Amino acid sequence: MELLKKLRDVAVSVAPIIVLVLISHLFISPLSEGLLANFLISSVFVIIGLTLFLLGADIGVVPIGQRIGSAVTTRRSLLFLILTGLVVGFVITFAEPNAKVLASQVSLVDPSIQENNFLLMMSLGVGAFIALAFLRVVLHIKLRFVLTLGYLLVFVLAFLNEGDLISISFDSGGSATGSLAVPFVMALGIGSARVQSNAKESDSFGFVSLQCLGAIIAVLSMGLLFPSAQTSPEILYSYPVGNYMQLFGLLAYQVAVSMFPLVIVFLLFQVTILKMPRLQSIKTIVGVFYTYIGMVLFLLGGKAGFMPVGFELGNRLASLSLPLLIIFSLLLGLLVVIAEPSVWILIGQVETISNNRISKLVMLCFLALGVSFSVALAILRIVFGFPILWVLVPVYAFSLILLYVGLPLFGAIAFDSGGVASGPMAATFILPFAIGVSQYTGNDAFGVVGFISMAPLVTIQILGLIYRAKLRKGGQNE
Repeated sequence: MELLKKLRDVAVSVAPIIVLVLISHLFISPLSEGLLANFLISSVFVIIGLTLFLLGADIGVVPIGQRIGSAVTTRRSLLFLILTGLVVGFVITFAEPNAKVLASQVSLVDPSIQENNFLLMMSLGVGAFIALAFLRVVLHIKLRFVLTLGYLLVFVLAFLNEGDLISISFDSGGSATGSLAVPFVMALGIGSARVQSNAKESDSFGFVSLQCLGAIIAVLSMGLLFPSAQTSPEILYSYPVGNYMQLFGLLAYQVAVSMFPLVIVFLLFQVTILKMPRLQSIKTIVGVFYTYIGMVLFLLGGKAGFMPVGFELGNRLASLSLPLLIIFSLLLGLLVVIAEPSVWILIGQVETISNNRISKLVMLCFLALGVSFSVALAILRIVFGFPILWVLVPVYAFSLILLYVGLPLFGAIAFDSGGVASGPMAATFILPFAIGVSQYTGNDAFGVVGFISMAPLVTIQILGLIYRAKLRKGGQNE
């Protein structure tokens, strides 16, 4: 049964993080009284929530995305493409749990940035760039040109901004591409490429990377439009522990409000363009319901248990030993990639589209290696306080160069992987962990999700160079 299979896969993915927390509690630094028990209870909610969420994505969200992508592209109307991209990109980001988690924590850093305004700005940016992604496919514009111009604009805006907003903007790019948005947006890309007579393998990718880019540009633009958002006052962070019943009611309402626009968009497309058979429509609605319940339970476990534990671990390890903190960060980055559900969706689709030429295991190894080192590097930045652009500028420059010298397919996959790697576990565990470290050091906490998004840009394109060398050695065509 598909439900039991997903439950097993999610449990196996989350288990290493649980084990890491237990080892830390027993042998390194005991957690506060009652916090471990609360974490274990929350782990059950996270596992059940992610299971239902992924099942709902498979039977509801992904089919909607593929059908909309195909239907919109076959219409051949640029105005219709742009409007659809704007609306769909906006509603899927507004419903994304990762984006909500980041927005709530950003409002702690700077009370002048209201949570809803921040989320609205991210959603508008993503909508604009999903529209651009549709146009790119229809007009056959190479992804590397769009990404090059986009990131040039990003760094111009970054140098014009000040304070924590630079770090927050790159975190927003990773957070906008979460477990709800990624399957849907990837499905849009695959659906739109599928109906193109001369589509290449690489045309199925690129939507997620442009989605990430749109969120970054939107938040950086917010810093110029509202200069007060560039301030970063001293804040003592605190995460509520437990209180499940009250939090469940609040999350059930918030997630319903967030997903309501997505449901309306689906109904409009169903009535006007898709016109799916009744049984298929019922199956899609059931999938959306599973997605809703799963999102509520996942956020419940994340906010009530994972965030408080991540924060306390970061704070305590920072006070104990820098080498220990870095080793823990390396392990955490490695395990979080394995636990990310969107990663498994991506590597499965990569294996399918590449006709098994790119295996899941190899993709996962290169992803995990990059994210592991990037998390450790992000923690080092928090400890020593050096500017985030010292890392981001050279890495992104190198990544863009690889786009021009490597295989287009791997370049597209790499930039999509950057958004996919920074999923719910990054938002609910690693970001609070980084905030805990920053509470001890006094330096900027944000940027860790942005670093996670950055790592695959290099490692996956290096994998592409290795893959091309093997093809040439075997006398095969690229």
